Amino acid sequence: MKIFYLQLVISITNKWCKTSDETDGSRDDEFAYERSEVAYVVEGSIYFAENVEDAYRKAISHLEGSGDVNHDGPGDITFYKGEGIHQLTEYDLTYDEFISKMGTDEGMGLSEFIFDSIDNETAKPLIRTKSELKAFL
Repeated sequence: MKIFYLQLVISITNKWCKTSDETDGSRDDEFAYERSEVAYVVEGSIYFAENVEDAYRKAISHLEGSGDVNHDGPGDITFYKGEGIHQLTEYDLTYDEFISKMGTDEGMGLSEFIFDSIDNETAKPLIRTKSELKAFL
């Protein structure tokens, strides 16, 4: 088994519903929003995989399962959506080396997030194609 570190781009959209006096009562206006805000985060996961293709398959599975919705944010409703893979990195460590590193005060350093990896127009972390991921270079 090999160790892989995945960085997913997740959008977090908070929406505020219109109040009843701001809607016209029609079905189309029933769930209208007066405003929304979008933020992006890079979520990291570390896992074992047989090889780089298996790691990529797991990354896609994780991405597809990353959506959610709740009412815990600052708005009336919060949507979470996996936007894409920012990076997938393979670590050249055995399982025993990994466990050994995790037991030290320093732990194990993971792949960095470089701030110039952000789209300047959207403030969204870059999403890379499979061939652009470190694990495939």
